[in-house]
Amino acid sequence: DILENQWQENYQKLKEFYKKEGHSNPSTKLLIGRWCSHQRGYFLKGELPNSKIKLLDEIEFIWDILENQWQENYQKLKEFYEKENHSNPSPKEKSLHLWCANQRQRYKKQRLPLEKIKLLKEINFVWSIYDDSWDKNFKTLKEFYEKEGHSNLSSELPDLNQWCQAKRVNYKKGILSKNQIKQLDEINFIWDIKETQWQ
Repeated sequence: DILENQWQENYQKLKEFYKKEGHSNPSTKLLIGRWCSHQRGYFLKGELPNSKIKLLDEIEFIWDILENQWQENYQKLKEFYEKENHSNPSPKEKSLHLWCANQRQRYKKQRLPLEKIKLLKEINFVWSIYDDSWDKNFKTLKEFYEKEGHSNLSSELPDLNQWCQAKRVNYKKGILSKNQIKQLDEINFIWDIKETQWQ
């Protein structure tokens, strides 16, 4: 059977590739890579015999490329989390930062499967950059208030000062949540700097 012989030939080529490279996912630029794509197609249609599925499984054949990419990125983020103690890579970590942004989008649109949400929660994934920034800055401001007895920042804390200024602007625009206003009121937050200076 010519087709069977061709299949076995290609399988042997893939097996060699696997032994040499340590994985069985060659680029689709290569002939063997395109052959792998065809096998995935037959598999999805239920046209690939069990005997061939078994042979491909022996060399850790990847049936679902997208799932595999997700798992690889998740592992990278998990390693990042274990090293840095947070799971919010900066834009310097270009590909991982983009992947995280993509997960947030999918989560927002309710397109992220539950098992993936669960995995991301295990490494304290930041679902909303805005909420994360709020929590960190509010915590710092509260610590300042508890230490100094007021929340009127000096110019020594320019980043936090800028954040406070942005909150005043948002308050005037009416886009701060009731809970955020309540939290800030509890630490005697100054909503109008000019008025305070005047007094």
